[in-house]
Amino acid sequence: YAVGLYLDHGSKLWGAAGVKAEGLLKEAPGKVALRLVITSSMATQARLVAALRESLQPRLLAALSPSSAGEAEAGEKADELLESFGSSLTHGPPLKPSAALVFVLATSGVEVHIDDSYKA
Repeated sequence: YAVGLYLDHGSKLWGAAGVKAEGLLKEAPGKVALRLVITSSMATQARLVAALRESLQPRLLAALSPSSAGEAEAGEKADELLESFGSSLTHGPPLKPSAALVFVLATSGVEVHIDDSYKA
């Protein structure tokens, strides 16, 4: 797959140096989207969900667990978020080459769009 990150022209993040996670999360909702275009016929929902889980889980755990005291709670929250995210993908139409998935960070969570036919 090919991936692109799109940022709204009105975002304060343009030209900003040293942006930290807190600043990104504050400024990004409604102004950032990740577009992923499937390029292989080998791509499936299950494979994509597994790859995203593998990539996102360590980052979520790091973001949700500022101290070792909250590791179990952070793990549960990360699993809950990843399960919801994975469910959104697996209930969509089958993936095929040229399918475009767009992940929009909204204030209420992440919107998942697959082509023009599916939104979760």
